[in-house]
Amino acid sequence: MKLSWQKLLSRARHRGRSNRTSKEDKLFTEHSRDVDRIIFSSSFRRLQGKAQLFTFPETDYVRNRLTHTLEAVSISRTLAAAIFSSFEKHNNEAHKEIVDACRHNGIATRDVVEIVAAATSAHDIGNAPFGHIGEYAIRSWFQGRFGEERRHVGEQLCSPDILNDYLAFDGNPQGFRVITKLEGWPEEIGGMQLTCATIAATVKYPWFSKPTKPEKGPSKFGFYASERFTAESIFDEVGLLGGGEEKKFFRHPLSYIMEAADDIAYLTSDLEDGLKYGLLDIKEVYELLRFITKGRLKQSRIDQARPEAQERIKLLRSAAIFAMITMCQERFLHNYPDYMKPKSAGKLSLMLSSESLDNLQTSLRSLVRDKIYYQDYKVRKEAAAFHTVRRLLDEFFFVIEDYFSKPAKTLNDKNRNMMRVMFPGYKVYLKGGKIDSKEDSFPENVDDSLRILVDFVSGMTDAYARNLCSQVSGRHF
Repeated sequence: MKLSWQKLLSRARHRGRSNRTSKEDKLFTEHSRDVDRIIFSSSFRRLQGKAQLFTFPETDYVRNRLTHTLEAVSISRTLAAAIFSSFEKHNNEAHKEIVDACRHNGIATRDVVEIVAAATSAHDIGNAPFGHIGEYAIRSWFQGRFGEERRHVGEQLCSPDILNDYLAFDGNPQGFRVITKLEGWPEEIGGMQLTCATIAATVKYPWFSKPTKPEKGPSKFGFYASERFTAESIFDEVGLLGGGEEKKFFRHPLSYIMEAADDIAYLTSDLEDGLKYGLLDIKEVYELLRFITKGRLKQSRIDQARPEAQERIKLLRSAAIFAMITMCQERFLHNYPDYMKPKSAGKLSLMLSSESLDNLQTSLRSLVRDKIYYQDYKVRKEAAAFHTVRRLLDEFFFVIEDYFSKPAKTLNDKNRNMMRVMFPGYKVYLKGGKIDSKEDSFPENVDDSLRILVDFVSGMTDAYARNLCSQVSGRHF
């Protein structure tokens, strides 16, 4: 099986319209619309209130999840454009395949860059509040309530596959759920209605959750069991779905570019933000960035910059990003045939396969991990964030239990109001194409309630989660 660019660049929309011909639509391409739909969405805007490296930072200078995403998008555009301009320069077989595919699909060749930009725009859209500690808080809450010896309790509420989703909660499948179901149109219509090419390119781990092994922890995955049909239809449209009884999903070649841009963005920005907090030695960072640039930035150019150390680090950071983009471009070109083979795993390494550069990448990650990730101030804030997320789940799940434990499903005034906070969309909702305006329409089973609870909590900003936790627990009102 060989991947086909004609299918990989499909402009078919997930349950949406395409092939529009109005004069206004000539200003846009199908895939550039994807970028707009993501950037103007509520889920994307909420990224400005979610932590990137520091939870509730003491300075606005450091990145939040939104500024990180915007930087990653900028890098992804440059990297994608560099790769495909190299194809054009060499006029090789890859360039001919892509040009023919664009012509066949009725799209512009620049749409290849737009797909990568759109995928990068959405790569963190499913992240929980407080970053990775928020993900861990949701996972650990479910593992404590339904894991190991208590798993049978969870399986009475939902299927084993669905339970695995909760026990291994992750921002990647949550992001897939956001763009295909939660944001924009109701899930029956298709969420943001992005093109199948864009959605497939957002997925780094094209498989479903597996039973959690406590000794190893949960593994990454790209889809929830509840999105199985959606994932299969999208990946089939772009030619990334294998046959057989147990269908196998393959990575979109453009997803490697998206992932590389994300890595470049956070590696360099974490260094800069760590410096701002005084957690890193400026000489050590300076030397690392100088080595990455591989002599591309002359000392005379650095000497012309403003004398402040922070300003010179910015200049070096910019040069380091460009150097890593060049490395990734060379890597993609060199291994292009391999990226066009159906594969479920793998990545576009930031560094070429040379021992010195591999060691540098390890040094970068080790420096950030040892001197930033476990710094006292950061750990204390994350401990509070961890308990905030768990407290919210406790408070709302207690109400769900109370509601479904009673045959008549009656609630006292306090719990009824809590249900209204958690399920605001159920007061007026679409059912059978008609508006049903019951005063209190809540989910019909515990499983649906748990899914909506996870959607509710994971979609919160850091500040909203902290404030709501204080309010519903009676600590602040």
